[in-house]
Amino acid sequence: MLNAKCLAVILLTLMAGCEEGGMLSKSSQYARLEAIPQEKWDALAKEKIFFGHQSVGENIVDGIKEVMRAHPGIRLDIRETSRPEDFERPVFAHWPIGENKNPKSKIDHFREIMESGVGQRATIAFFKFCYVDVGPGTDVGAIARYYEETVRRLETEFPNLKIITITAPLTTTPVGLKARIREMRGKTLWSEEGNVERNMLNDMLRERFGEAVFDLAAYEATRSSGEKAVFKENGGTYPMLNPAYTDDGGHLNEAGRAAIAAELLIFLADRSVPAASSDARRP
Repeated sequence: MLNAKCLAVILLTLMAGCEEGGMLSKSSQYARLEAIPQEKWDALAKEKIFFGHQSVGENIVDGIKEVMRAHPGIRLDIRETSRPEDFERPVFAHWPIGENKNPKSKIDHFREIMESGVGQRATIAFFKFCYVDVGPGTDVGAIARYYEETVRRLETEFPNLKIITITAPLTTTPVGLKARIREMRGKTLWSEEGNVERNMLNDMLRERFGEAVFDLAAYEATRSSGEKAVFKENGGTYPMLNPAYTDDGGHLNEAGRAAIAAELLIFLADRSVPAASSDARRP
């Protein structure tokens, strides 16, 4: 027989589905995918892509696999590799990169992989920071400068390689029903600590790289209503991770990874238009 605590957890779990505007349905998450012409998906399937990441990136890769199962017209050969020889044919390669809490190590590791031979064979390459890489006390200006210097160097070395910049992921605020549920289960949630610095870094990346930016943070913060999930600190208002997209305050749950994966696929497909149709490509 269930005790009062278990009953409370079950009740709060059911109610949490309605919290923060609710999760987007899969049909809503994937609706934009249906509007993409098949020729763009076919062009994307011919790309040689490298994606460096850690845990949130793994969430996104899982989301891509889920999207592909639901949309068989999207055909990517997903492999966990950073070997140059695996880029002789179309591939969506992904690989762990750098050390968490050390953003410079991720920039350096990405450069090393590109200069190992991948940069000469790949057509698109990118990596992402983790939310643990940026926090209170982080010199975000120094990170942005070092990142830009490295990317500009790689762009010179590999002029045929499209390097995409990804904004740093955000965390959410541990309040409301989900936080209480996890507290009752003896689990902890990430807080908004560090989100101010992450937003500062992201603003710098957007300013410096413009249309070459996949704005992961912006998509993470978007609610089902289209409004942004935000928090206030020291008189400022900042985006945070939509609570409907996470179960622990930082990593992406099923709804979150599906939504972000769909947006990333659209972003990549939009930049993989065949040369004959280049006039249809967005800048």
